[in-house]
Amino acid sequence: MSHTMLADRADGTLGSHVLTDGSSLFARIESVATFSGCAFEVGSGFIPLLIFGAAKKSWMPARRYDFGPDTPTIDVAGWCQGAVAEIGRGRLAFYGEAAMFTAQLFGPDHFPVGMNCPVARDNARFLLNIVHWLSRVEGMPPAQTYEPRAESDRPDGERQTWWRAAHVGLCFDWRVPKSSRP
Repeated sequence: MSHTMLADRADGTLGSHVLTDGSSLFARIESVATFSGCAFEVGSGFIPLLIFGAAKKSWMPARRYDFGPDTPTIDVAGWCQGAVAEIGRGRLAFYGEAAMFTAQLFGPDHFPVGMNCPVARDNARFLLNIVHWLSRVEGMPPAQTYEPRAESDRPDGERQTWWRAAHVGLCFDWRVPKSSRP
């Protein structure tokens, strides 16, 4: 499909990390399909996972999806579309493309984009690996959490602590009973 880019282990555009290499906890990923989005360069501490190969260009149209012969381009070979890092006590997964984590039909021809695209065989497993890695599922190193920022009493008297987590560019809070903390 002409609208699909593939980060593939075989050609080196899929980076090496527990999220892609597999382990007793994570499934091995051979490729990840992406469909649009943006490219970025990573700084120190980040591990590139989705890497643009040689001769890749980013098209910079003045209007969305209006590509003509004079549309400016930027060489993005070696840039990323996905990277991860461990920063302080937290983990960060940064992706410049969201469609790969969805399942949708696009355009008037309704071609499949995201996890339902035939070439996106590993996308769903890749997303699950990311969520498990970010949440430090059982078997991963113990969670390093921030100090409690607020406490409240529940009606049943059990004290709870607010904890914070970041996930793929979104921040959310949830309550965890103190008795369940690591």
